[in-house]
Amino acid sequence: MLIINVPAFSFLYSNFDKEVGHHKRYNKNDFKKMLQFTKIKKSYMLYYDSLGFLLSLLNKFFNQNEGRLFKNKILIWNFLINFSKYIDIITFHTIGKSLLIFIKK
Repeated sequence: MLIINVPAFSFLYSNFDKEVGHHKRYNKNDFKKMLQFTKIKKSYMLYYDSLGFLLSLLNKFFNQNEGRLFKNKILIWNFLINFSKYIDIITFHTIGKSLLIFIKK
């Protein structure tokens, strides 16, 4: 089994992504298109970190001074990820800051 974890939703891409080394953000359709040209027939995809999605969206539109607050953002995310797990279950993993893909040949 191959497990892939990528940042989700291109419209969330920001300077914060650049700072942590992201080059792109993805959605489920990106991987569905890639997998249609392979012999792989079994895959499962889910979004996770719904609170992170909301924070990323707010960060993209309201943050003017990214560099100075970089460390604080990581600390806040590390704290909130535990709460986000429960919201992800309630929202059936339909939205999140990240995309998790499980591929079985």
